[in-house]
Amino acid sequence: VKEKSFIQSIKTLPKSFRLFLVGVGIFGLGNFANSLFTLRVQEVLAPSLGALQASAVAVGLYTLLNVAYAAFSFPIGALSDRIGRKRILAAGYFLSAIVCLGTAFLVADFLIIVPLFLLAGLFTAITDTIEGTAAADLLPAESRGTGFGVLQTVNGIGDFASSAIVGILWALISPLVAFSYAAALSAAGGFILLYLTRGNHPLR
Repeated sequence: VKEKSFIQSIKTLPKSFRLFLVGVGIFGLGNFANSLFTLRVQEVLAPSLGALQASAVAVGLYTLLNVAYAAFSFPIGALSDRIGRKRILAAGYFLSAIVCLGTAFLVADFLIIVPLFLLAGLFTAITDTIEGTAAADLLPAESRGTGFGVLQTVNGIGDFASSAIVGILWALISPLVAFSYAAALSAAGGFILLYLTRGNHPLR
């Protein structure tokens, strides 16, 4: 049996799922590794706290992000069963944009930094929890293996590309440009998801 190419496999999937992948893919190109948040905080805090203490605070904030992620994941999943996955996933993308903008203009104020890390944990919980369940809603049982494989491929490409692009923009231009780029793509992914899933599209 001749194996299907990646593109051929995508073409066999439902149109609604392929449209969903567009929003996920664009969001993914701005969804960099969360460790970059800690590097940015360390950079901002170092002048006032010193490099060593700023590094320790950044590690603590990263731990806070992961605690928030764990705390929010179950409630988010349960809430999506009640009010719909589309709204929650789009909200997660927009939260990502807010966090990225906050990081772009970050100042050494814990009243700003701590809420940003809590929101980062929240949007990460939303995207990790809801993307897969939303995909399952759009895929017939006989195509779910292929569909999940394509989704993970899109996410993997986005994970690599986004962190690389944000890192390059940060190094060559400025963190303002780097995180603003990420914010723009996160928001674009949210708007595309809302547009593509309105009306009779089955993502609920």
